[in-house]
Amino acid sequence: MSEFRIHHDVNELISLLGVHGSEGAELYTDLLQKNRTPYVTTSVSAHSAKVKIAEFSRTPEDFLKKYEELKSKNLRNLDPLVYLLSKLTEDKETLQYLQQNAKDRAEIPTISAAASSLALPPGSSKISMQELEELRRQLGSVTASTTSGPQPVEVQRKQLRDKLNKKNVGQPIPVFPQWVYERPTLTGDFSSLSNTSTDVTVPIGTLPLPAQEASIVEDLLYVLIGVDGRYITSQPIAGRHIRSFIVDSNLDMSIKELVSRILPLASSYSTVTRSIKHYFLMDQGDFFVHFMDLTEEELKKKVEDIIPTRLEALLELALRMSTANTDPFKDDLKIELMPHDLITQLLRVLAIETRQEKALINVDPTELELSGLEAFSFDYIVKWPLSLIISRKALTRYQMLFRHMFYCKHVERLLCNVWIGNKAAKQFSLHSAKWFAGAFTLRQRMLNFVQNIQYYMMFEVMEPTWHILEKSLKLASNIDDVLGYHTSFLDNCLKDCMLTNPELLKMFSKLMSVCVMFTNCMQRFTQSMQLETEMQRLTLEHGTMMGPPTQSEKTEEAMKKKLTSKFLAEHVDAFQSSTGFESTINNFDNNFSIHLMELLDKLSMYSANDCEHNIINIIYR
Repeated sequence: MSEFRIHHDVNELISLLGVHGSEGAELYTDLLQKNRTPYVTTSVSAHSAKVKIAEFSRTPEDFLKKYEELKSKNLRNLDPLVYLLSKLTEDKETLQYLQQNAKDRAEIPTISAAASSLALPPGSSKISMQELEELRRQLGSVTASTTSGPQPVEVQRKQLRDKLNKKNVGQPIPVFPQWVYERPTLTGDFSSLSNTSTDVTVPIGTLPLPAQEASIVEDLLYVLIGVDGRYITSQPIAGRHIRSFIVDSNLDMSIKELVSRILPLASSYSTVTRSIKHYFLMDQGDFFVHFMDLTEEELKKKVEDIIPTRLEALLELALRMSTANTDPFKDDLKIELMPHDLITQLLRVLAIETRQEKALINVDPTELELSGLEAFSFDYIVKWPLSLIISRKALTRYQMLFRHMFYCKHVERLLCNVWIGNKAAKQFSLHSAKWFAGAFTLRQRMLNFVQNIQYYMMFEVMEPTWHILEKSLKLASNIDDVLGYHTSFLDNCLKDCMLTNPELLKMFSKLMSVCVMFTNCMQRFTQSMQLETEMQRLTLEHGTMMGPPTQSEKTEEAMKKKLTSKFLAEHVDAFQSSTGFESTINNFDNNFSIHLMELLDKLSMYSANDCEHNIINIIYR
């Protein structure tokens, strides 16, 4: 029992007994807290206390009957009360005082009895101030006891507020912010107080069709902000499933179909756009690592040799293996093999209503032998009414951004594979080490360029623009504003990623082509070198030692390894000189440097002339 509960009980006991003195409830509360002992109710103690009271009572049968009646109702604190009463029967002095107090209170039931018990002084004598206060107190208590009927709840609340204000004069009453009254429970879910409305709901089936439509539109607006309507109520979410709603069965069938299409927006309207961002703007890093590892061999094939169902199965496996498995809309992601590569698609879009449009349209897509990587793209199933915002035109823009980023990621993986193959050449003391060092330097320059371009597009273009879109959508008041903000987001991403300028796009494509040709050349050289060196290694290291080696065997083995490395280094030098490795690396270096400088110059000019300050960040990277 807490200190406040004890203090309250002591006050009630003093009031009931009519005790008046200088000592307040605080003294008795402290005394009780210091001398109380823990009480543990057991069946033995309760039974003994019940027997003791029955022996003391004048009518033990009535007492036992009343006890069993209260016990059957599972009344709280019954056994502790019986135990206390049994202790009172042992304390003769306390028992005698309680009996006398009850007798005195029974003698003053009414005002007349109270008035007769007041000892007034003779009329000739004067009343002292102390006697006057005592008389006033007694009259007030008698008047309060004779008041008929309980006070209204509002009066009791007002008295409590006045009492608190008198106790805390200097402490101001806290003022709650407005959101406490608008959203009393900040759970991020439907308001639990929305079902407490006392408005009389008219059966919607009895209303004409226009009135039904108006009522349902009002309910839909309430549901979209997280408040249940009159005819549409939300159900608790079970597990990870989408929220379900109960719609009045008397609703007209046409309006009910409209409601069934709109309600998905109330449960997951924001996560659909975020889900598209995860996949088309490469927001899920681990998913793309798994997916590119699984589909690397399949995407190297020609488009006509690829089995789409196999790619779909690999996509499903990558989704289940990554954090994208928690996305409730992951099943809407599909694979599409486009008839054109990204450059052709972009040039066709940019050439609309220009002179080059007819020439590009007449190009037969079968004349280009596309690989799976060049034709690969994601697609997304967008259902109505979300298709009003995320239309096929918007999805096409998402696809162009994705194909651009996906190809950059592919080139980065090729350069990283070259780095892995280059590590094998470092174990040889080559006479032509400076040319291999030049190849390693060129590979690192290309890798830095591709990684910085990706960083620029993802963290300096897409992420800031996405945050601006989220802030703008919170301020949108109608569907036209949402469409405008979303279109502006996609246009800014395409423009800042160099996908709306044909000249910049062609220069960037040439740089990527140089990087891909360099990686293919290095991979062929590395594979040829590994094949030749492996054949020689099998010849020179045939018959190596078996079992625990001795000191002489260790020395002999070290000499063999040194001789093997020397022979392999000479073989690699001869292979390098015979294939013109030096001139090949120089050509790649010159081409990459020329195209890179042209791109940077064009970016600087484009930024200065068109005031596009975001693109200038590529130069600083």
